[in-house]
Amino acid sequence: MRDTVNSQHTQDLYWYLLGSLVAAELLMSFSFLGYIEIKPLSITFACIPILVGGYLMGPLESTFLGMIFGLAHIWKSSASYMVDFGHSFAPFFGESPMKSFLSGVSAHALFGFLVGLLYLLAKKVPRWNLFWILFFSALARYLHSSLVYGALYILFPELGHRPMDAFKNLSTVNNIASSLFSMGIIFLVWSIQHSEAYQRFLFRIRAVNKFLFLEAHHQSSLMATVAIVSLMLVCSFMVALYFSHQISDMFQVKGYILSQTSYFDLFQLQIQFLLGMISLAFSVIVFLILNRRYSFYINIEAKMDALTGLLSRKIFLPLCSHFLGEMKFSGKIAGYFIILDVDWFKRINDLYGHPKGDQVLCAIAQTLQSFFSNIGVVGRFGGDEFVVFIHKPISLSHLEKILQDLEEQIHQIPCEKEIISCSIGVAPITSFSNVETLYHAADRYLYIAKEQGRNQFVIGDISNLQPTTV
Repeated sequence: MRDTVNSQHTQDLYWYLLGSLVAAELLMSFSFLGYIEIKPLSITFACIPILVGGYLMGPLESTFLGMIFGLAHIWKSSASYMVDFGHSFAPFFGESPMKSFLSGVSAHALFGFLVGLLYLLAKKVPRWNLFWILFFSALARYLHSSLVYGALYILFPELGHRPMDAFKNLSTVNNIASSLFSMGIIFLVWSIQHSEAYQRFLFRIRAVNKFLFLEAHHQSSLMATVAIVSLMLVCSFMVALYFSHQISDMFQVKGYILSQTSYFDLFQLQIQFLLGMISLAFSVIVFLILNRRYSFYINIEAKMDALTGLLSRKIFLPLCSHFLGEMKFSGKIAGYFIILDVDWFKRINDLYGHPKGDQVLCAIAQTLQSFFSNIGVVGRFGGDEFVVFIHKPISLSHLEKILQDLEEQIHQIPCEKEIISCSIGVAPITSFSNVETLYHAADRYLYIAKEQGRNQFVIGDISNLQPTTV
């Protein structure tokens, strides 16, 4: 069964993107990047990471980003110098800490969920989906404000706020400027996402996963990066405590005694500063990792087959050795080494020219990728010789069905009056073996397939070397 066709790449960039958006949210919450005032304008950017997360990832992720925004807001509101409205979101003040926590987190989390849901619905609209995406982006500021006021109305009715208060100043310059900026950011993200350059970048970043083992220090460097970031989080609190204590001692020497509340405010500001710096450092680390992976793929790509984009012998064989080392052998078939030759390929070149022959080779390469990219790797050793290494255990009957479908698909490749066919030799893998040994075994079965009339595949039995012809 052709279950590998139209398969999607593993979302290995998921955590990089989510982590970067969390870092951006913290950086905006704890710096002027999130709240810019240029008289008479006062524009809020702190919701932008939530909008980007909702558009690119979905409601679950935007809800999580909304919770991060809410927690950051709670932490800032916990300072004693905040106005009474801000203290409504601070669990450390007032008589209802649980209500303060809920008002600070629930409104922002619900905002993230609704934004993600609206973007999800907009993407499903067959026409004008970009219009609706931008429309929801423009309304996001008012949606956020109405939810915050709604939480205060429910949990703190004595303050007198109502959800409709968010729309009192609907046409002010600040609100219009913030809405236009939100639309502009999402349109920029949409444009980048749909660009060919981004698709090429995404493909290369994802494809490099298969080759990272060739870079021996990659795993250790990645683990070291995670350890460093974790250590920075722990040290940030230690640094904040130290500086708060030192500043308190300095004021005491100067004759000023800081109250416990002022000391807490000092410590709280230090934490805000350090979290902002850590977020900035994390963003730089993610950029360096992705840039490293992209550069590594460019280096690998230079060693690939120039015509088809498949793996060359120089890359394919070391990759097979790597997968062989990771396979678990229990007496059953753990994988397969496959060699495929195009039948009478020289005749195609002679009758229709080498450009037509190159088109056939490229079409076969794409077909092989569509069938085997999820369960193995595909290469080209030159001419019309293709190789496949299946490193995931599948049954013989399943493999036979895949190869039958593969041959039917190859028959449909257009080539003037010719019907393209191929001969295939398959060496099952039941125990650890040298890659060259598997290659020669598959080559023997390929030779048998050619001797028996071509346009067929022969699967060998490693235990008794008796081929099975289909």
